[in-house]
Amino acid sequence: MKKFVLILLLLFAFEKFMVAQVAEIDSILTLYPNQSGLDRVTSLTELAWYYKNIDLDSAMMFARLGQKEAQKTNDHFAITSSLNSLANVFEAKSQMDSALDYHGKSLEIEIEYADSLGIASTYNNLGIIYDLQGQYEKSLSYYYQSLEIYETLNLDPYQEAMVLGNIGIVLKKQKQYGKTLEYYKRALAIYEEEQSDFGIAVTTGNIGSLLIRLKQFDEAIAYSEKAVKGYEVLGHRRYVPYPMHNMAIAYDSLNQYDKAEKLYRQCVKLYYEGENWYELASTFTNLAHNQHQQGQYLSGVALADSAITYADRSSSPEFLVRAMKIQAESYAALGQYDQAYRQLLISTTGQDSLFEKDKTRAIVELETKYETAQKEQKIKLQQATIREKDLEIERDRILLSGSGIVILLMIFLAVLIQKKEKWKREKMEEEARAQRERDQMTAVISSQENERKRFAADIHDGFGQLISVLKINLSSLDKVRNSNNAAKTRQELYEGSVKIIDEMYAELRNVCFNIMPQTLVKHGLPAAFKEFADRLNATGSIRTEVLVYDIDDRLEDIQEISLYRITQEVVNNILKYADASNITIQLTQDESEITLMIEDDGKGFDPMVMQSSKGNGWKNLNTRSNFINGRYEYDSTPGIQGTTFFLNLPVGSITYEADTVLHG
Repeated sequence: MKKFVLILLLLFAFEKFMVAQVAEIDSILTLYPNQSGLDRVTSLTELAWYYKNIDLDSAMMFARLGQKEAQKTNDHFAITSSLNSLANVFEAKSQMDSALDYHGKSLEIEIEYADSLGIASTYNNLGIIYDLQGQYEKSLSYYYQSLEIYETLNLDPYQEAMVLGNIGIVLKKQKQYGKTLEYYKRALAIYEEEQSDFGIAVTTGNIGSLLIRLKQFDEAIAYSEKAVKGYEVLGHRRYVPYPMHNMAIAYDSLNQYDKAEKLYRQCVKLYYEGENWYELASTFTNLAHNQHQQGQYLSGVALADSAITYADRSSSPEFLVRAMKIQAESYAALGQYDQAYRQLLISTTGQDSLFEKDKTRAIVELETKYETAQKEQKIKLQQATIREKDLEIERDRILLSGSGIVILLMIFLAVLIQKKEKWKREKMEEEARAQRERDQMTAVISSQENERKRFAADIHDGFGQLISVLKINLSSLDKVRNSNNAAKTRQELYEGSVKIIDEMYAELRNVCFNIMPQTLVKHGLPAAFKEFADRLNATGSIRTEVLVYDIDDRLEDIQEISLYRITQEVVNNILKYADASNITIQLTQDESEITLMIEDDGKGFDPMVMQSSKGNGWKNLNTRSNFINGRYEYDSTPGIQGTTFFLNLPVGSITYEADTVLHG
């Protein structure tokens, strides 16, 4: 499913203008040169909104003319309208810093003149920009402020519905699907009551996108189809492919490949007309996969080439990696294994690069939290020291008050001593908590660094020797050219080289499996567990069984990776210390939580000994469990055969589709 894209739509206040005929636009073009002041600014602003959807250069020209004209007036409404118009053109050109700057200038003037409607409109526009930048808390803050003003004034239901829809989009990204649907339906009810064709088209498209996330594909198609027809009637050709793309995804999910292909190809044409390279990369990638599913492998290879081109043009590495994988699969289906292998290696490298970026960012975040915790702890310790000094000063003053109040002094001193002991205990507990947090952070960072060193050593030791031997074989091919047994020797060298390449490929698969099992990435946790068990069983030293119940969908990435690493840690401990013959890995899911259970028939141990050890094993288990809000426990007793490990965590999921936002 394609990654969501926030579509930059028109300012809702000019909806009626946007659905007007070309003759009306020509009328404004003829009229504005003879106007002045606020009237001329209004005409230029309307022209900027119109051309923003068909020609950004023309839109920028009219927005600049509007700003220049507004500066000649003393009308704050003319000035703020021109600034917001210019900001929204910058937003359409993806120049977000400039857009924020001009919206900020407009907001200062609106606040100065207590222009409530203007403030609400600019708050909405700021919410859109922060949403596009992924700053969702700021985005919702501005959206809610805008909604509060519109609901309080109760003057314009269109604007209220517009903000409701935009709030729903941000809530959807935070996986609050129930609230998202609630806000969408509130907005749709207002648009239908007001008979706003434009608002109905936008909101039905967003509901169709949400229903894809909920896997209600038939309903998603119905809503998306209604949105397509609505945009076509209004003449908004630029926005037609977004709900159309969602329809194609839904048909693909229902295995109705012919219908999906037809819609994908229509989207390609429309996105190309709008020069939307990001969406072209997404659509070509989905279309290549569609062709592969239908057995049209040559077409899949060609379409994946197009996806790679536009992914590179739009700087979209996620589509680049996915297109290369699809192309590798198509080459393999065609029997062109050398091409398939080459594309697979390139895509794997690209995916590792993306994973490494995420891992580096996670390390930085952990280090920042660690440093912040240390600073907070130092402040608490300083405050405790100050309190102790204050107590000592107070005690000295009481001792000097005289013998006439000895009894009261003794009572007061007893209270002080009790408080001091309490504060000392609290300080010791705070220090202990801080030390545990530092130990956990250190364990995670140390574990990640050790993994990097181990992967580097595996690649150097394994590949270095094989490449050296392969180089010698290839060099020998030239030396045996004129010998009596040249043909036979070359054949032997060739066969030996092929064997070395096979060994290199096997070594590469092992390294990639250790870094990130592809089965986990492509097929999810159950398949990855079974592959892990097969590798253990292949050693012949232990029997491993995997049982999976009611795991129908993919889990969140962080949940799958964490559960897999936790399982590796537990099984490695069993192999090292338990002297077990059998291992059972069981994964179950109900409506609210996921349960991982690992059992062995080896010798038991005292869990408290593990928790007090100096190694990183228990710390890694504890930290990874905390990351996914999981709770685990060991059921084991020294001298009694068998150990059971339990882990429970809440259910979650992440997917991406396209949504539509509205400007105010």
